[in-house]
Amino acid sequence: MRVPFTLLLLLILQSCLAQDKKAVLEDPEISPQIYGSYDSLATAIRDKTIVPNDCKAGKVFVKFLVDINGQVKDPVIAKGLCDKANETALDIVKTIKFIPGKQKDKPIESQRVIPITFRKE
Repeated sequence: MRVPFTLLLLLILQSCLAQDKKAVLEDPEISPQIYGSYDSLATAIRDKTIVPNDCKAGKVFVKFLVDINGQVKDPVIAKGLCDKANETALDIVKTIKFIPGKQKDKPIESQRVIPITFRKE
């Protein structure tokens, strides 16, 4: 009888601890915004987004978190092209600075996905 009670107690504690973790929102009231604009970002990365001959042109979609300070965290490829384009897209996203998203007027961590377009020379 003592083992089931201990197991139940552990499950309750685990549930309580899980609720204390910060929630990551995919659709906050105010979404994170890039400092500057998407056009200025496109101009800044134009030379970096030319694909090698063994890769097709297209878009790499990068999924990541924007933390409460506007920094990019944990970027991963959601949909890629080739290894070189994927690696370049991750490097580009890591350099972007955001204005963090907000929920109830407080900065929050939120999830984003952005496309990086690669073209042939």
